[in-house]
Amino acid sequence: MILQQNLSTAMNALRQQRQQSVSSLSKDLGIAKSSLQEILDGNGNPQIETVERIASQLSISPVTLLSCADQGDQVQR
Repeated sequence: MILQQNLSTAMNALRQQRQQSVSSLSKDLGIAKSSLQEILDGNGNPQIETVERIASQLSISPVTLLSCADQGDQVQR
């Protein structure tokens, strides 16, 4: 549950920094908008391959993507 919340927090912060819509990000990632919205809401349970694809698209390491919010750190690209 903590990893899901970390992922959600980091993704939302990075998406907002980039001023990117959910629709645009879902298209870039090649996943359904509804699936992405679940992840952004902290309710999704993506496979590790999806986390890696998200991290790559957001130019951040998967480890940082999953752990930075837990530390209370500002997400940096």
